[in-house]
Amino acid sequence: MNILFLTNADIKDCFYGGGKAARSCYELICKIGKTDIKVIKKKTSLSSVISILQGFYPPLTRKEIEKTKKICRQKKYDIVFLNTSIYGAAAKALKKEFPEIPVFVMFQNCELDYNEVRFSGKKSIKSSIYKILVKKSEAMTLKYGDYHAAFSKRDAARLKNLYGAGTDYILPLFLKDEADRQDLEEYAGSDSYCLLFGPNTPPNLEGAEWFAKNVSPCLKIKTVIAGKGMDVLAKEMQHEHVTITGYVEDIHELYKKARCVCLPQFSGGGMKVKMIEAMMFGKTVFGTDEAFSGYENDQKEIGFLCNTPDEFIKAINNFVQSEKGSFQKCVRKIYETEYSEQAAYSKMRHVLSKIAENGANGSSRDN
Repeated sequence: MNILFLTNADIKDCFYGGGKAARSCYELICKIGKTDIKVIKKKTSLSSVISILQGFYPPLTRKEIEKTKKICRQKKYDIVFLNTSIYGAAAKALKKEFPEIPVFVMFQNCELDYNEVRFSGKKSIKSSIYKILVKKSEAMTLKYGDYHAAFSKRDAARLKNLYGAGTDYILPLFLKDEADRQDLEEYAGSDSYCLLFGPNTPPNLEGAEWFAKNVSPCLKIKTVIAGKGMDVLAKEMQHEHVTITGYVEDIHELYKKARCVCLPQFSGGGMKVKMIEAMMFGKTVFGTDEAFSGYENDQKEIGFLCNTPDEFIKAINNFVQSEKGSFQKCVRKIYETEYSEQAAYSKMRHVLSKIAENGANGSSRDN
């Protein structure tokens, strides 16, 4: 099976959840078939302006669409795998020239909703333009893609509500295993903390500030906030209850020493990469409704649902005072059976094999 994997994420940049998830997906697809990758990512601000002037959601341009078509002319592909929903114009162009090649689209979230998060809900000329372009692109993706998959039922329902088009599959987010389980199980250090980890995206910054102000001072354990760019909060938020640091070289050590992980996220979309990462390291998670979106069936095994300061404070303090350790075998087991590369492999192989067999017109979704 020959597959062309098209993504807007830099799979070499794993500071951000998108890059880490895209890399995991690409490496998985490589195990299923002979896979070529085409990355279309932002290069300069000028390239984004060109995208907009051409009527595309950045960073897609006519030049990149032509490059993608050229790749398809040079090699016979059984599937074009779009690992993003913002390349609707590319899907349209590919279907026009190569109607026989099935186009499979993996929705990372509802990009129209995430666009609001990206601009923190603030209205401006730029945000308005991007909103128009992303809605246009997602609608085209649903129209010209032959098969569509969403991470969760919430995302699938939202796409159906917005665009009137259904999805074919629910394929949960997953991550390649980066943890040393034996090392985690054997760790018995006493210098533990409550960990908030992630780069300085708007949802992460919002959650970290809220947590440091409203929850950390009342906890019986120190809070550590870490991640690329998160040190911008140090001047305002760091105090005796909170330690803030930026880029962390060894995330295994960071997670190993954490007693628990907190995800106080109140905005965003899709399934949270950091939730799977916490499970990978066997950590009990305290998170909001938004953080647990897509993980509802496993929430009670993974950790505790908290949406208010009092709920976080009570649940975390009870946990810290309990005899439960920093590594939870049951949490790690959920990762292994539901959200690991091994768990995703059989599902994805089945889906792609079926698509390759049925061809471009085999979708049975409710449109």
